[in-house]
Amino acid sequence: MYGPSRTHNVNNMVSYKKGAELKQKIKRDVKQVKLVKKIYMLANEIERNRLHEEKRRFAEMRKMKKSKKKSMKNVMRDRYQEQLQLLRQSIENERMDRKIAKFAKTQAMKEWKRDLSRRQPQMQLSHGSYA
Repeated sequence: MYGPSRTHNVNNMVSYKKGAELKQKIKRDVKQVKLVKKIYMLANEIERNRLHEEKRRFAEMRKMKKSKKKSMKNVMRDRYQEQLQLLRQSIENERMDRKIAKFAKTQAMKEWKRDLSRRQPQMQLSHGSYA
């Protein structure tokens, strides 16, 4: 009887050691799984942040392009308005010059007619003296 109980104890001891080793291996595996999961979560968060930052940069670039385009349109519109104003001013100056020229011509014609009407009686007198 001494022999079988000893074998049984040895078998129990071996299976206890195997169980303890298995338990330690499971704990190690669980720690590794948790570590891998944590690494995966961190990598996922980094990727999400990178995409968010990229999206923000694209939105900012789009906003800058839109602003630049609007600014360019404003500059072009202002330049067009300036050119249009210069053209209007030029037309107005031309009208004023023509009006002044017409007035001067009218005054000159009146003066010429007055001068002519003053000379006609003298011319008739001078022509009548030859007859």
